[in-house]
Amino acid sequence: MKHVVKLDDESREKKMCIVPENELEERFFLWFGFQYGITCKRVNNRDSLLFPSGNDPEQTIDNLKHALETYKARFHYREIPDVSGLPLQDAGDIIDAQGIKWAVEAEIYTRAYPPGHVVFQNPRSGAVGRPHSVVYLKVSKGYVE
Repeated sequence: MKHVVKLDDESREKKMCIVPENELEERFFLWFGFQYGITCKRVNNRDSLLFPSGNDPEQTIDNLKHALETYKARFHYREIPDVSGLPLQDAGDIIDAQGIKWAVEAEIYTRAYPPGHVVFQNPRSGAVGRPHSVVYLKVSKGYVE
């Protein structure tokens, strides 16, 4: 979560704007705003929360981080980790630790990564997953000339 102080277009008052850094935070912000009647605005192509600028930014962010952890536990949300470039076994261990399933979707030839390393993942890192979600991996077969 990042924060900036900006002038609200409608009220012309300074507001502290908390900007989500990934899809999971954005979903949380929409839910949180709806639950507590806090205005959400689009900032940097994401739904962001607006608070009166008198709020202590660090305290507000700490409170939101705690609420985010509660939200994730309540709805069993997980953030999809970034495993691109990792050896398949390491990638699988990291995904397993999140309580999410994974599968090798394809093996492809590429110069970008050594054989056995993850080239691509779907869904992308930062996306929202649940325990029944599956992360599909494309794994390098190396390169044949």
